[in-house]
Amino acid sequence: MILFEEESGELRDICETLKKSSYAKSIFLIDRDGQLLYAPEKHGVDTDAMGSLLSGMVATTVGLLKLFAETEYTWQHIQGDKQSFYCEVIAKKLILIIVFDDRSTLGLVRSSVKKIDQKFINLLEKMKNTSQNKKTMVFSEISDEDIDDLFGNKD
Repeated sequence: MILFEEESGELRDICETLKKSSYAKSIFLIDRDGQLLYAPEKHGVDTDAMGSLLSGMVATTVGLLKLFAETEYTWQHIQGDKQSFYCEVIAKKLILIIVFDDRSTLGLVRSSVKKIDQKFINLLEKMKNTSQNKKTMVFSEISDEDIDDLFGNKD
């Protein structure tokens, strides 16, 4: 997934709106491969490890659900001593992680996500279209001569 500057700003805005409406401490967004797409500036978390662990957790949960003939992973809640974690797969492509404490509730978090879910889906579609258009533009500007020059192939 390619994230351009404009989409990055929109993604940040959606996440910040969600954080405020759900009274969350932090929000993270990763793709299904564990690549970080959004994290707050100050979070104190090893995002590489978090991305890997969360994408693995989702894959494991999907595998477990298949054993019980379930067809779809929707969301998961993990409650710790001081904070809770809400994890939801959006459009089968993004993994949204919301960290919240006793200032919020699971119901408020889920309600807030439902209200903003379509914005993530719309942005994903926009990112897909932008990515395809920009790839076409980049490759249309490269000539056979440019490739020969790059690899030192002179006739």
